[in-house]
Amino acid sequence: MPGPRHRAVVELLRSDPALLLRLAGLPTDGVVAASLGEDLSEATPLERRADALARAAGATNHVVIGEVQSEPDPEKVWTWPHYATTARARYRCECTLVVIALNETTATWARREIRTGGNGTFTPVVLGPSQLRALPPGGPAVEALRVVANAEAPDAVDLAKVAIESAAGMDGLAFGSYVDLILGALPDLAAHTLEAWMQERWEPQSDYIRRHWLAGRLEGIEEGREEGRVEGVAEGACNALVALGSTRWGSPSAHHLRALHEMSPTALNRCVVLALEVTDWDHLLRRATLEGLR
Repeated sequence: MPGPRHRAVVELLRSDPALLLRLAGLPTDGVVAASLGEDLSEATPLERRADALARAAGATNHVVIGEVQSEPDPEKVWTWPHYATTARARYRCECTLVVIALNETTATWARREIRTGGNGTFTPVVLGPSQLRALPPGGPAVEALRVVANAEAPDAVDLAKVAIESAAGMDGLAFGSYVDLILGALPDLAAHTLEAWMQERWEPQSDYIRRHWLAGRLEGIEEGREEGRVEGVAEGACNALVALGSTRWGSPSAHHLRALHEMSPTALNRCVVLALEVTDWDHLLRRATLEGLR
């Protein structure tokens, strides 16, 4: 079953057809059609459904198929050429198949030339994490794709901050969905760090987000208190902070752990942000004391 990163990229490709054309190096001003999972089967019992498809109009007259791949799959040696041939025949134009590979191992595998018989070969356009990281700035969709493809990288949170800032002009509902997509694609620790940054440092640009999105988060905290879940929230925040600090400075001492366990969930969330600025556990606790967190 596709994981959250796979689903996130598919959602991005389907919600912004011009993104597929951009990834294929085509003009983006003539998108005439897009598919939410194009059925590229013929009159056979086996359905072959691509992740996304977009068509360019006018002189370009080109169709682009998008496929998201999280690991090597031998079946794709047969289905990818079939997708491209079927789309080319159906739309009577050239076709490019773009593979979004979610790790470099899969990207290397996907770039292999596929022999189709005789002198025929098929090679998709493959973009792995390094190629997606190097894309020029291109708005929220490109920035989110950059984050999702590099979600396991050490700087994933920094990439996510850039993406969220790029989406500041979205309306409230679209922005909430955008943030949810990014948070869902990040590992737990990175997602927690990003949430803490948003609570502490990020300033919403629209009145809707101020009134509803952040207010809803505060309401959720209050409901958690009422239901007696503060201890669980604090434990989760503490575990995230310990994991982050351990990767940067090594395991905390018993003294450090005792100090962390005495903090409130709000203080721990703030410490997650501080952990990105300080040099060790002692420095973190000094900053926490200066800010009245303990």
